[in-house]
Amino acid sequence: MLERFLVPNGSFVNYTAEHFVSLTISIIFSVYVLYFGKKYWNPEKQRLYITWLLILAASTQIMKIVIKNYDGSFDITKDLPLHLCNLMPFVMVAVMWAKNRKWWASFFSG
Repeated sequence: MLERFLVPNGSFVNYTAEHFVSLTISIIFSVYVLYFGKKYWNPEKQRLYITWLLILAASTQIMKIVIKNYDGSFDITKDLPLHLCNLMPFVMVAVMWAKNRKWWASFFSG
């Protein structure tokens, strides 16, 4: 049963209705959570929520590697988290928990 979800079908096309619907839902959800969190949560609850989101993002990167290895499409030159976009979820978890302004500045000072 799991194989049904792991087989790449190649049907997703950028800039189609499916793409814009998923982007719109993501943006609405993000704005809602940011507004709700800022207005109703204390700083500790905000930090906990952000940490869970970062762990989810890091888990997604790990699962991407596991799934691609399972279906045989894993390419070490493209799929290891060595690019900045793939590495950032792991770095963000460390920066969040370290509470070190120097780490934050070194990764996000551009």
